[in-house]
Amino acid sequence: MTFTLKNVSIETSYMLQGMVLKEVTLMKDLGGALDSRLAYKHHIQSVLGKARLNSGLIMRNSRNFSCSETLTVLYFGLVRSQRWSTQTLFSFQWGWGKKRR
Repeated sequence: MTFTLKNVSIETSYMLQGMVLKEVTLMKDLGGALDSRLAYKHHIQSVLGKARLNSGLIMRNSRNFSCSETLTVLYFGLVRSQRWSTQTLFSFQWGWGKKRR
């Protein structure tokens, strides 16, 4: 994978022990998916998709629950944990980790 912010991609081929490596457009590193423009768009869509699936699971299976604490525990355990699992990954990109004066 070649990282660039240019509109036209750089055509290169990488070799390892005489074999040409296959070029990829998306890679996972430290739990986050990066594309060739160093954007997290695919990763964000993936995390939100998992959170939506878990939210739908809770809604379908908890219609008859009367205890609000049970719903809260399910939400925090299945939905919110998915959405905020990579908060530290994005905090540095968007400046959330900076101390405010």
